[in-house]
Amino acid sequence: IKTVSLAATPEQTTNVPVLHLSLLPKQIDRIIVCDRSSTIRMTSQELVPSHTYQSSSGEFTSFALSSKGSYLYAVSDQQVLHVYEVESGKLESAVKVHTKDVTSVAHHPH
Repeated sequence: IKTVSLAATPEQTTNVPVLHLSLLPKQIDRIIVCDRSSTIRMTSQELVPSHTYQSSSGEFTSFALSSKGSYLYAVSDQQVLHVYEVESGKLESAVKVHTKDVTSVAHHPH
């Protein structure tokens, strides 16, 4: 997948380049999509957004989910790691993790 159409309503549909996407564990009818913007979106299979996660600093470049799908770890182009509680969308933490570009993030289950 190179682009995806995201819409709040059919009149607002736009194509955006996809950097990363993942199915939510235990709820595979939900897809989390990261494009190069300050918002990561959780969508239905019909690509209608249900939750959004906003960056506190810069545009997102990648994300990872915890093994149970409870937390979303997202990195921005400002070298900031954001930690969100998936269901509530609450930003739990935002920490500068490097002085150079961070291009990906991974979650270790232990």
